[in-house]
Amino acid sequence: MNFVGTGRTLSGEDFARAATLIGCEEAAIRAVTVVEARGQGFDAKNRPVILPEPHVLYRNLKGEERARAVNAGLAWSSWQPGRYPATQDARYDQLGRMTAINLEAGLKAPSWGIGQVLGENAELCGFKSAQALVEKCMESEGGQLDVMVGFIVGKGLGSKLRRKDWAGFAHGYNGAAYAKNQYDLKLDRAYRRLAIGASAAYDPLADGLLSVGDKGDVVKVLQIAIGAHADGDFGPMTAQKVRDFQREHGLVVDGKVGKQTGRMLNLDYWS
Repeated sequence: MNFVGTGRTLSGEDFARAATLIGCEEAAIRAVTVVEARGQGFDAKNRPVILPEPHVLYRNLKGEERARAVNAGLAWSSWQPGRYPATQDARYDQLGRMTAINLEAGLKAPSWGIGQVLGENAELCGFKSAQALVEKCMESEGGQLDVMVGFIVGKGLGSKLRRKDWAGFAHGYNGAAYAKNQYDLKLDRAYRRLAIGASAAYDPLADGLLSVGDKGDVVKVLQIAIGAHADGDFGPMTAQKVRDFQREHGLVVDGKVGKQTGRMLNLDYWS
């Protein structure tokens, strides 16, 4: 299977569509993408970003196929954190060996795209197969957001998002460890930042980051530094410029500007 997609980044229309499908405020679904989603949906070869999970492959195989996968070091019976290939090339090589044993089971094993949704959740997300979910992820980051929305709706989390029940949403999306990682607090802060917009009380650096949804003069300064359109609105195109800069300078590629990226750009507020 050819996994090369379009590489198209998120747009305002994607967020508007997602909010309509869930029936929530656009600021709420934007907050979820800020906190829960990956910084980018495609790798340098325009393939959806993935993280293959051998324990997920294990539970989606049986008999001789499972034995083959175990013997090849591609599957194990329980989650073993930290044992992941470091690069997307290596992860796609791993995926190729998984799908050679069983295509559908192999596609169920990784998490896909910006929403990090496991392929085995395809039916929950409204897709007939893991392959259909993957093909949607290849369309664009907007398609990957659609997968994420399908997961939110399928898990029954839409009502929590509409009520802005951040603890309930974070528990359903991340599991019981959400409180330890303060996902509920991060969601609340991100929502408030996005909902306030560019009012006088708004501080785009309140969380120590510049990211999608932020507005103001500090964003203009950033946009000038990276050669983006300086409109003071941190949108998908600005995020892409940030990712390009991070990739070129060996930084963590997440499309967000914190201390490390800010200092590399010589921005005064991180000097």
